[in-house]
Amino acid sequence: MSSHRNRRQKRLRSLKNRENISVSPVPLKKPRLLLNYTLLIPDEILVHIFSFLSHQELFDSVKCVCSRWFRVVCTPTLWKTISADNSIPTNSLCGWLEHAPLLKKASFLNRNDMNFIINKISKYTPRLQTIIVKNCWGNDKSNVIQAKALYKLVNKCESLNNFVFAETRIKSTKFFKLLAARKKYARFTKCSYSGPISENQIKALLEAIATRKHYYLSTLGAGSKTGLIVDSRLFNVGGTPPHLIVRQVWSTIMKTHLNGS
Repeated sequence: MSSHRNRRQKRLRSLKNRENISVSPVPLKKPRLLLNYTLLIPDEILVHIFSFLSHQELFDSVKCVCSRWFRVVCTPTLWKTISADNSIPTNSLCGWLEHAPLLKKASFLNRNDMNFIINKISKYTPRLQTIIVKNCWGNDKSNVIQAKALYKLVNKCESLNNFVFAETRIKSTKFFKLLAARKKYARFTKCSYSGPISENQIKALLEAIATRKHYYLSTLGAGSKTGLIVDSRLFNVGGTPPHLIVRQVWSTIMKTHLNGS
């Protein structure tokens, strides 16, 4: 009994000793708040900094940093000029165009999705002024750019007055008739086209010009002067490249117009 009592007493003393021991707690350091200095940069400065980056960097990397940078990347002034070759996926390019209501110049090289892209341009970039298309196909099965896409482009982008096509096929003749009748605010406007053109397309263009009552480089006043451009003999020049015919005809139109004014 005594031995059992002794063991019990020892156990109680040891518990009391543990309770009496004062453990000095180790002071914990408060986490230091790090100041994010980018939060102090105004949006205008960020826009200027981002203007030195490529659109691919902006769209693929910068906009993913945070919600604020995403908003700044979408600033329309960063997307006034776009250039895209076949290394830019179609979905990414469509995203660029959605951010570009102020787009003025668009260049495309070696692409096979121009029918789709031109439709997107017509939808999202009404202020476009210049379009450059080089060595592009309408889609992956046809190298012809679809007529409907071109019609929509001409009708929706009223400020578009400079068309440059190279190594690209356009079969439509109506497209060239629309070029001759370009209007902005109900007034005929200047229009420049550089690219492939057939004799039928030349004829369609010049005949459309002949019906205009006002002349702004793309039109010619109606009257006796118009006979010189609707004369079919102009198009019966076997072996002469169409672009030379255009140059000759425009030269004659300009001289006649200036001499008669």
